[in-house]
Amino acid sequence: MPSLTASAHMRTPMLQLTSKPQEAMTVRVGEMPRSYIMTRGSKHTWDSHSNHFTAPPACCESRGTGPSDGEQAEQAAESARELPLHKVLVTGSSGLVGSALVPALTARGVAITRLDITASGSAHGDVRDRDRVRAALTGVDGVIHLAAVSRVVWGEREPALCLATNVGGLRNVLELAASAPTRPWVIFASSREVYGQPDHFPVTEEAPLRPVNVYGRSKLEGEQLVLAAQRDGVRACTIRLSNVFGAPEDHADRVVPAFARAAALGRELRVDGADHTFDFTHIDDVARGIVALAELLFARNGVPPPIHFVSGTPTTLGELAAAAIRIAGTGASVRHAPPRRFDVARFVGNSDRARALLGWSPRVELEDGLTRLIHAFRGQETAAQFQDAAP
Repeated sequence: MPSLTASAHMRTPMLQLTSKPQEAMTVRVGEMPRSYIMTRGSKHTWDSHSNHFTAPPACCESRGTGPSDGEQAEQAAESARELPLHKVLVTGSSGLVGSALVPALTARGVAITRLDITASGSAHGDVRDRDRVRAALTGVDGVIHLAAVSRVVWGEREPALCLATNVGGLRNVLELAASAPTRPWVIFASSREVYGQPDHFPVTEEAPLRPVNVYGRSKLEGEQLVLAAQRDGVRACTIRLSNVFGAPEDHADRVVPAFARAAALGRELRVDGADHTFDFTHIDDVARGIVALAELLFARNGVPPPIHFVSGTPTTLGELAAAAIRIAGTGASVRHAPPRRFDVARFVGNSDRARALLGWSPRVELEDGLTRLIHAFRGQETAAQFQDAAP
């Protein structure tokens, strides 16, 4: 297979990643391959000419005899719990999403190969290391590629590392998957950052792609690599995530765990841009969506276009801080600061495609997820105090 580049077979030139965060770009991705055919009981298929989902003619629909939408979703969930034994490589397996996804897949009978730069033992590895990726791909049926420089601020500080990991690491995965004897499918975890500053809300997967920071540009170039790999026969697809939260082990400076911890302990919450609005999605919902997508790929039922796993609920940072303080009941204070120059100001996503293709919809509301986090941080603090008090 020829080496993949973001410009291979594309109608748009290869992206040049820079560290200029204010320079926006618009990318028009080529038409969707006709192999984007949907299943899982949905009556909709993807039309690559109109770039829309289309319903079958009325004469082809069953009336009053098939399961309801709710029954279809329940059947899909039950089916996901009965996955036959498969083997999947999860890169970034020790990260926020990976830590929730691995046990979710294992509970469904999937054998897991882990690969993470922070892991120890046989799971340790860097996706930039081509030989290590090749070894990790041995005998797998699918790859869920989560490994990345995963913070916007890190991409601004170390743009070369962000590019090498997010683009170079994905290129290794796609090229080696194409030549692997098992020909595994690949799920690539992208981000809402590919949209930059959207014009309309809620944002659908067909919105213009015009990232405004290094991290977003690296994810967009990764999506273009996925499209190039598809044209070379790899069953690869993209998911786009938004402000995933829900684990106390998450990076301490991410906004939800930062607010939850500070509120739980009665410390000051720093809010950078109180009116900035985001779509916070719980990790349990994201893991459940990825499992459902893996099931579709295991069944070899086509390859879907990009899919959002998002809550669809807008929340400002000011509202998030107020909710954390109210739930914690500590009366913690708030310090307001201006937003960072490289941050997107607003995003709220549309999850209709995930619902139509996978029977997926978010279940964990922000209030519930935030409450769980605050209780977890309080438990950690109590345990630490007991340990300090021990003789």
